[in-house]
Amino acid sequence: MPISRPSRRDEFEIAIICALPLEYDAVSYTFDEFWDQDGDQYGRARNDPNTYTTGRIGSSNVVLALLSRMGKTSAASAAASISMSYSGLRMALLVGICGAAPRNGENEILLGDVVISSSVIEYDFGRQYPDKFIRKDTLQDSHGRPNKDIRSLLVTLETDRGLDRLEQGTISFLQTLQAAVSKTKHRGKYGYPGTLEDTLFETSHRHKHHGSPNCACRDCFEDSDPVCEKAINSPCMDLGCNNGPVVDRERLRAKQRAERDGESTAQHPTVHIGLVASGDKVMKSAAERDRLSKEEGVIAFDMEGAGVWEELPCIIVKGVCDYADSHKNKKWQRFAAATAASAAKALLKCSIKADATDAFKDAIGLLNRITASQDQGRDTSILATKFDIEKYFLLQWAERVNLLKKNSDERLRNPDTQDSITNVLARICGLLADTSQMEQVYGINRRGETSAPTDTRNDVPTICSPSLDRLGLASGNPGVHSSRRHRPTHARGEASTTEDVSAEAEAEAEAEAEAEAEKEKEKEEARWVIQDNGKFGTFVAELARCTMMLRDAVLPTSGSNARKDLEKISDLGHLKVVMEAATDHLTTIAKPTREIIDHRCTKSILSTLWFRMIDDRRETITDAHRKTFRWALKPPACDQPWDDLSHWLRAGTGIYWISGKAGSGKSTLMKYVSSAAKTKTLLSEWAGDSPCTMVDFFFWYLGTPEQKTQEGLSRALLYKILSSHPKLIPKALPTMWKEAYDGGNEIGCPSPAETKKAFRVISNSPDLGRFCIFIDGLDEYLGNYQDGISFIQSLAAGQNVKVIVSSRPIPDCVAAFKELPQLDLPDLTRQDIRTYVHDVIGKHPDMKRLSEDDPRGSKQIISDLVEKSSGVFLWVVLACRSLISGLARYDDTAELQSRVNDLPPELEDMFQHMLLKVEPRYRSQASRLLRLCYAEQEAQEWVEIDRIYALGLALVANNDFKTPPIEVWSKEKKVRLCKRLEGRLRSLCGGLLEVVKRRTTDIEHIGDEREFCFCGPRHDDYIDMEVRFMHRTVFEFLRDETPTSITA
Repeated sequence: MPISRPSRRDEFEIAIICALPLEYDAVSYTFDEFWDQDGDQYGRARNDPNTYTTGRIGSSNVVLALLSRMGKTSAASAAASISMSYSGLRMALLVGICGAAPRNGENEILLGDVVISSSVIEYDFGRQYPDKFIRKDTLQDSHGRPNKDIRSLLVTLETDRGLDRLEQGTISFLQTLQAAVSKTKHRGKYGYPGTLEDTLFETSHRHKHHGSPNCACRDCFEDSDPVCEKAINSPCMDLGCNNGPVVDRERLRAKQRAERDGESTAQHPTVHIGLVASGDKVMKSAAERDRLSKEEGVIAFDMEGAGVWEELPCIIVKGVCDYADSHKNKKWQRFAAATAASAAKALLKCSIKADATDAFKDAIGLLNRITASQDQGRDTSILATKFDIEKYFLLQWAERVNLLKKNSDERLRNPDTQDSITNVLARICGLLADTSQMEQVYGINRRGETSAPTDTRNDVPTICSPSLDRLGLASGNPGVHSSRRHRPTHARGEASTTEDVSAEAEAEAEAEAEAEAEKEKEKEEARWVIQDNGKFGTFVAELARCTMMLRDAVLPTSGSNARKDLEKISDLGHLKVVMEAATDHLTTIAKPTREIIDHRCTKSILSTLWFRMIDDRRETITDAHRKTFRWALKPPACDQPWDDLSHWLRAGTGIYWISGKAGSGKSTLMKYVSSAAKTKTLLSEWAGDSPCTMVDFFFWYLGTPEQKTQEGLSRALLYKILSSHPKLIPKALPTMWKEAYDGGNEIGCPSPAETKKAFRVISNSPDLGRFCIFIDGLDEYLGNYQDGISFIQSLAAGQNVKVIVSSRPIPDCVAAFKELPQLDLPDLTRQDIRTYVHDVIGKHPDMKRLSEDDPRGSKQIISDLVEKSSGVFLWVVLACRSLISGLARYDDTAELQSRVNDLPPELEDMFQHMLLKVEPRYRSQASRLLRLCYAEQEAQEWVEIDRIYALGLALVANNDFKTPPIEVWSKEKKVRLCKRLEGRLRSLCGGLLEVVKRRTTDIEHIGDEREFCFCGPRHDDYIDMEVRFMHRTVFEFLRDETPTSITA
């Protein structure tokens, strides 16, 4: 938008004051438009002796004044007159050239750089005693701090973003100025003098005759010794100074490399912000310069700053033309004036009231500097987190109104709203406008100004981190500087020969390491540390008020990301601090934080209760054959009496016992009943209006300790119950909950006493509804049966819990359960077995053809199988396999009947019969495989082995127990080996060993823990197959009847 010409003097807001014509000339070239081109239309106040140039620089209306002479008095008088004529000025810039200290903290200052004042001292104002000079530095004698607007501007310029914008603007305007001058008769006037003209001598090296024996210079050794008059006015070249000791500087070397490579970056100035010393004398003493730099923190010297500072809100902008030593010369004055003028124009551009977007970024840049040290105590940590929460609401507001996006909230486009928002954000910046206010009012100290303790808190993600990342304002970079940082330049093409490449690489690596170290140091220096909790609490409250003002200006309509952002905080301890700090934000922060903490504690406890084989046995049990076991959930028939299970599920209490001998199908029935939809329906009648939770556990004698002990049973049941009712965990398992809440690395499993208490709590919690527990294979329990039985009885003691348990009719179970509701499976499965045999054998295509020729013989075979099974499902499964093998060999009905007649009626004899069917020449191999599997299964008692891997068994079986050579196998080779083993087990072991694929849940589980796998990065079912006994009775058979007997 074009800037209109001011109609009156009081519409000018910016004054630029120059002490020298060469400074005035450089500034003039930065004007974009002059308002007095056709004569001075504005005039001046009465008694104002100044002559002014008016015009526009960027979007600022500027009045430019040239002092009649140098010095503080002239500057003060001119500034006072300017303020009379131009009463609307909000800021004055003193622009020109200066001498500088060669270092700004850790950063080098070179000729041509620009210095901007953060404050001014009058270094020659004081008392001269016979032996020393003492500067007056009392509050009454010192110059005041800049006004609030200037403080806010300067602190913003100290941020990464602010300083980068200022430097880039300076470079751009310098190039524009040089280009403009090149089109005039003054071409080259502001050219870069070059690095050869930038020499910094050692402090002790005086500007005098070096080698002349006939003048006062001969006796000049100390800083106070005089030199001859001729030396004072002679250049260094004539005196021989250039042969003296020179200070080596890294930045200068980098510029020299850039200059050799013809890069324009050689002339790019760096901007430094710091303390300027002002006096009525020209500083030409290196020793005095260094003293003031060390004692006062001075980075530059001028002669007018103190005068203007007293009269107008002022910023000094000076280009460095010398090092304030006795070697001072005028070679750099014009270029330095040009860099200062360019920096002043860039500064004006930064000083224009920012839009809401820029103001927000500046505010966040400042807030990101504030931190707390870990060793400052819990109170400070909570207060710092309160600050994080308020900062988070500021970030959330920006996100929810899309402040930094093109599709921002329409309400933000209203000019009045923009002004309101910008003013609020400027207020936030103003809170941190200067060190004095930060410390005295808000209890924050700059790091480096106090012995602040080492801080690690800023390296820990906070609630603000995700929001800062989404907004592109990463929290890992505080984005500010306490002083100008050093950025080394790496020149391209420095090495000209092959021999130089190594040296160049080494030098660049060293430079990069130094730059990284400097970056880390800057990050430390960039922080402001909380020192006074009470005062800082005032700051937090003020920030909260500012955020509320922004919400009042534009109320966000979209939802908050608070829960998602809180979930990204991994440290549980920090989450607890957030919850404690969020007392003013119970719904938005405290409540979701509490829920996240509870969820993590819950997950941690459930992960501890969980074990890898928790459902392994259940999943390996074959599903009930089609139409079998349906009778179990129906009322019993008159001719087959048993205690009505369906009625017990609907209305019974306590324990229901399912008994049966080995192989009778108990586990299959338990799996069917525990998963049947009808079971849920019947139990819902028992529970009434309350929910009913069903959990199960299947003992496995051949499994891991957890699969056959009371500890495993307890953990599995607690895991499944508490997964459905996680809110009960703190009450049921208080010790584990405390361990999880305290954030320990490991949580111990519950003790027997804790387990007993947990189940008592579950049983006495009627609001949770009711529970039905299915426990299969109690006879496979490892330990004293009475302990297991007592535990189950205690589970079922309450009105809200009942248990269905299955086992073989071992004496302990018979004694404990004989008076309870029960069913004896072998007496009830005759029809199920008939159904199975009819489906497997009767419907076999080859059997159907035989039935056409001999229907009676076929029926007899099926009838004999059913009768001979004696209710043992496992026996009939093995028998059917034998008949299917006969059908594959084209046996007729007579031969099939002979097979049935040859089958032994007892299960153990059936196993022996199956092994004896193995061809004699393969029996040795079969015996070996069986012995290997039996030995590995036995080893589970004392070695942590939970399964037999097919690939492992194949490796051992093929190497005669010799150590195989180290070799990397391809995936294809491993697959071939496993497939071959599968076929060998099928043909050699009579079906007693089975190869099964592992379940997905065995590979990946609740805790995201990866289980051991032979496959590598990509899972393969064949490579990761397991070898298992087809039934526990096979293992018991091998234990009693050694497999070596089959080799006879």
